[in-house]
Amino acid sequence: MSRTVYIVTTERAKEREIHGVTYRPVTITEQKFFGYQPTAVGSNQVNISSIEKTLVDCADHPEFCGGISELAKAMQNAVDTCCSWDRVVEYLRQIGNGAATKRLVYLADQLDIDLPEYRDLVEDFTTGYPLLDPTREATGTRDSTYQLRLNVDPESVLLGDFS
Repeated sequence: MSRTVYIVTTERAKEREIHGVTYRPVTITEQKFFGYQPTAVGSNQVNISSIEKTLVDCADHPEFCGGISELAKAMQNAVDTCCSWDRVVEYLRQIGNGAATKRLVYLADQLDIDLPEYRDLVEDFTTGYPLLDPTREATGTRDSTYQLRLNVDPESVLLGDFS
């Protein structure tokens, strides 16, 4: 279990440790700051991202969610919740990160999740072969179907087993 909590903000902020937990701010552009709901935490109001935005953010930066296998687990869990895959696709388009789109399409195929607008997503793949999991070594084969560098074994991604 990670002892680091990532906080998304549009303004620069300093990392803090509170009760042994590190709170690390990640600064993003206004364009990527959406898909959240104001939520009361004690006497404070904080913005918590929706399931759909969380999935897109994790595909955008897997290093902040524990890697691609954690994103795969989150997608599996999202199938059993009120996740709107239409909204996931909408948010993917809104952030405009080709690597995030490729990662989500790849994982959706591995997990038998039917993404809306699938053909359009694939047709809009950007050039280049980003790493499936940027938290792992830059090794592995280039998969021309997904235009990804598969630097982890597909089975280990789904099982979370990297031994």
